[in-house]
Amino acid sequence: MKSDMELFAAALAGVRVYIVADSKIVDYGGIVEEYTQDYVRIGGTWYLRESCEFFGSKFMPES
Repeated sequence: MKSDMELFAAALAGVRVYIVADSKIVDYGGIVEEYTQDYVRIGGTWYLRESCEFFGSKFMPES
C-alpha cells in the first residue's frame, strides 16, 4: 500500500497491515489508525512512509 486511498480503504475495511523495512518484516502491525503525508500509525506506533512498505491481509475477527 502506497497511496492515501489504499491506506484509507484498508482502514475502512479492517485490513490487518504488516510493516516491512529493508526487505524484513518489522512488525505484524494491525489496522491503520491514522496516516499523514509522511507517517502511518498502526498499533499505536508511527512508521515513516518513505522507509517502510505496508502490506495487508484481510483481518478476520475471532468469533
